[in-house]
Amino acid sequence: MVTFGQIKAEGELGLEADDEGALALFRRAARLGNAEALNWSARLFFEGRGVPEEDPREAVRLWKLAAEKDDKAERVEANFHLSLRYADGEGVVAPDDAESFRRCRRAVDESDDDGRAMVQMAKLYEFGVGVERDVDEAKTWLQRAVALDDESSSAAAAEYRLDALNCLLATTSADAVYEKADASCCDTMRIGCLLEAASRGHAAATLDAGDAFFNGRGVPKNAARAVSYWQQAADKGYCAAKRALAGVLRNGTRGVARDQKKALALFHEAHELGCPIAAYDLGEIYEKGLCGATPCRKWALHCFRAAAAKGVNGARQAADRIAAAEVNGKRAPPLRSGNEEEDPLPLRKEKECAHCGLVSTDLKLCKQCRSARYCSRECQVAAWPAHQLACRPRRRHRPRRDTSETIK
Repeated sequence: MVTFGQIKAEGELGLEADDEGALALFRRAARLGNAEALNWSARLFFEGRGVPEEDPREAVRLWKLAAEKDDKAERVEANFHLSLRYADGEGVVAPDDAESFRRCRRAVDESDDDGRAMVQMAKLYEFGVGVERDVDEAKTWLQRAVALDDESSSAAAAEYRLDALNCLLATTSADAVYEKADASCCDTMRIGCLLEAASRGHAAATLDAGDAFFNGRGVPKNAARAVSYWQQAADKGYCAAKRALAGVLRNGTRGVARDQKKALALFHEAHELGCPIAAYDLGEIYEKGLCGATPCRKWALHCFRAAAAKGVNGARQAADRIAAAEVNGKRAPPLRSGNEEEDPLPLRKEKECAHCGLVSTDLKLCKQCRSARYCSRECQVAAWPAHQLACRPRRRHRPRRDTSETIK
């Protein structure tokens, strides 16, 4: 049954390929516990053959079943594919580097002649996926794949990657390795150069490595790993890395939790370090009251003008829009609270904390003089040594008695 299904799927023996017929045969054999049929069914579901559309979740479910069967060769096949899926996140809840490495390890431990699994293991070690990055261990796995001396594409890929890795390690300067990344002919070569330069402390390479993981260039998309590399670059003072981190944390993404408070702080840090795009982002945040910030046109205008001074597209128009609304005493249109379907509400006039300068509409008055405003008890206590010199109880104005007429 499985053999006939393969003939239908591949269109062999002069027969026309019939994915639906092949899948029906594979599913019947899979119900009987056939591991090879489970792997074939998973492959067809993953590629969208014989089904209305691709179904990675069903493919992963079937590969997991095949990985538990007694057939050693089919267990290797299933674990190899599961390693790929946990690395790129297709068909699973989220990418899982540790599970990807574990599945690949099981595949290579059970097979001495599967070049694909060996090349995958080399990638995991070279890119540090699920395991500490170890280029020497990656070379060992590539050498084992090359030693198989077969004519498969995996052996050729292993030989090519091994030569490239040896050439890369022969380069002594981190700057030279980074330059090799720019000159690389493919994304896989580029990410290898970036990771090597990043491991040698090259800040720009660390930033670019994060971009590669976030966008899936040369490696499977993995936002959590991208954040890890961006954090390393941000710790070295790269404003672009801080802005990239803030952008991800602002809305959250797969594998990265939303943290608007931290995002706002990072936008400010990037702006202070001179990132023009971060200035524009802050302008939008304070104009619309995003990320939990209190809407403040003064700050929005300042940020838009800073971005416009550095040539950011749209910043000049945004600054002019806010400034024009205040001409001749006309107030800008009231801002919405974030839900565009709600009616706009008028804003209270923003005040500044007398100690830290925080702009807010929710400041507390000094109980004695009723003039100084503070955002917190801590600010009030910190400002008291200076404020006590001017703090005087406010006199209550009572209406004067009319003494023109008195009762005799």
